Amino acid sequence: MPNRTVVIENMNAPSSAPKEGKGRERILDAAEQLFAERGYDGCSLKDVAEKAAVNQGMIHYFFKKKDVLFKDVYLRRGVGIAAERLRLLDFEEKAANGEPLAVRRILELFLRPAFDVARSGPGGYAFVKILSRLHLDAALPITQIRAKLYDESTRRYFAALQRSLPALTVEKLAWRFILILGAYQYALGDTGRLEFVSAGRCSGKDFDAAFKHVIPFLVAGLQAEDDEPAPEREP
Repeated sequence: MPNRTVVIENMNAPSSAPKEGKGRERILDAAEQLFAERGYDGCSLKDVAEKAAVNQGMIHYFFKKKDVLFKDVYLRRGVGIAAERLRLLDFEEKAANGEPLAVRRILELFLRPAFDVARSGPGGYAFVKILSRLHLDAALPITQIRAKLYDESTRRYFAALQRSLPALTVEKLAWRFILILGAYQYALGDTGRLEFVSAGRCSGKDFDAAFKHVIPFLVAGLQAEDDEPAPEREP
């Protein structure tokens, strides 16, 4: 199959500064950890410089401003997630020879790249926490880039679900798709609530278990019949 390239208009190149040497990657690694822990507003370039053991002049040389650094942190792994989603769907649809894919399979293909990043090590773990923050804060400087990065894969997977669930109206499927995004992003966010609810029996860092449980939950939600609201009882 041909390689899939995700183009983000003029933003597909992370930054115009040279990329040679380990200093740039050290800065990106440090920024990724700090943005995950503190959020965009809670992290300064001084903090990044201290964690990366570089001077602020080097950060300015490579990235100029904090919003450019944040964009580069986001694109470093985000481009790979978007491209892998499209590659997996291309392969499955070609193999299906025009037949609708199973709903469970569509969800597995859509979610696997993000969960694979989460399971890839400390950097991947930090990145998925950034993803969870992003989807709750539309004011962050990456919002437009996020749309350009993921819009194509979102349209493709939504269309695949439409073919597999023809009885659902566009409006119903759209709501259920948004709930898919919310559920898996919260599952990757490791907020500490899972540990509380399970009295310590489960860990938000167990992404294998998260993937195992989120798939059947989302399949059931997508395929659920519309129910009438439960009658309210008089107090």
